[in-house]
Amino acid sequence: MKKLLYLLLIQILCSAFGLGQVYDTTKIESDSTFLYKKSFQKNTKYINSHNISFKQKELLGFYDIQSIGYNYGSSFVITRHLLYYGSLSFNQILSQKININDTLITNLTGYNSDFLMGIDIFNKTKAIDLAILLGFEFGRLRLYNNPLLRKKNGYFAPKIELQPKVKLKRLVIGGSFGYGYDISNPNWKDTWFSKDKSYTLDKLRQSGFSYQFFIGWSFS
Repeated sequence: MKKLLYLLLIQILCSAFGLGQVYDTTKIESDSTFLYKKSFQKNTKYINSHNISFKQKELLGFYDIQSIGYNYGSSFVITRHLLYYGSLSFNQILSQKININDTLITNLTGYNSDFLMGIDIFNKTKAIDLAILLGFEFGRLRLYNNPLLRKKNGYFAPKIELQPKVKLKRLVIGGSFGYGYDISNPNWKDTWFSKDKSYTLDKLRQSGFSYQFFIGWSFS
């Protein structure tokens, strides 16, 4: 009986040692992959940066929209041989007074955001980027300061964008030119605080070209 207990104890110790070896090997492989990705990302020629952005969007049959916001651009490693450039931005639309049908004056505000990814054409230089990006954008326009026109219009749009960027030491200057095609419901909707729901507006698809200028700093 004692011999059986000794053999069982030895087997448990050997199993525990084996599991420890597997765990160490997995941990080593995981650490190796992480260090490789970190090194690969550090040595990539993409310009990784945080930016303050100034954006204008043209809506056909409506008002041009100006906004200010934040843009983040970085390279991302998926595998040892697959790397892409990603861009994420959020913009607050600057409030402006507008005249609807030459009779009603109201204020316009809102937000827009996009997530894009693609490749850099100038991938052999660390000082210049010219990225071709695909993705989507979404946002909302809101009318306020007029009891008859407390309305909102949201949208979702696939988007293509061209984004040039220049790095001067840590300073990054760039811009973008893109087009989004709105595939969402074009109808205006009343906001929660709307008291008069009798006034209707024409449908608005927020498809259009957008232009952006940004300035920021590089973190690599």
